[in-house]
Amino acid sequence: MSISNLRNLKHANYIHPTAVIDDSVVLGEGNYIGPYCIIGKDVQIGNNNRLEAHCSIGTPPEHRDFWTGSYKSVVIGNDCIIREYATVNSGTTTNTTIGNGVSLLHACYVAHDCIVGNNVTISGNSAMGGHCVILDGANIGLNVSIHQYSVIGHYAMLGMGTVITKKSKIEPIKTYVGNPARYLKPNQYAVTKNKLSVQDIERFNNEYQLAYEKMRK
Repeated sequence: MSISNLRNLKHANYIHPTAVIDDSVVLGEGNYIGPYCIIGKDVQIGNNNRLEAHCSIGTPPEHRDFWTGSYKSVVIGNDCIIREYATVNSGTTTNTTIGNGVSLLHACYVAHDCIVGNNVTISGNSAMGGHCVILDGANIGLNVSIHQYSVIGHYAMLGMGTVITKKSKIEPIKTYVGNPARYLKPNQYAVTKNKLSVQDIERFNNEYQLAYEKMRK
């Protein structure tokens, strides 16, 4: 089926003949699965997602205790863009989860048990360790490195090459740069673009603090 025909079939899934998809995968509607994509066991993918060439979704977790045996999988929402060579590993104890409207750009890496919220952008060659939580609207710049068990606040902006260490605290609607990450300025662009209210910001701060405290237990 050609891409032009796909546009005319609202409920169709286009799957390139070179893609390798496990029989247990659950696909929604209107998805594009590009050349040489690999989608592993029990992956769930919603509607209207686009996976470009060589994506790897739901492969075994990169965790020494899970090289063999059972593990969880990956759940992806709707309207996501996953670009070439992006990798999303399966979870160990819970599913790795990608929300709605997420952009995973070239060769980025989402490790096992991570939770990526809605409308998050993770730029090319960025990588995160296991069990990270990236809250809604966060923007992860090029070549960012995120330590395992980190929490990235709602609409936080991480500049190119930023390194999130074990001790970093990345709060909502703030911009961070450097190695290790340091606070630069408020992310006023996100506030204006998304028309965020004082009530929104208060809620984000509360949700971030709860997630941060839970991760540190």
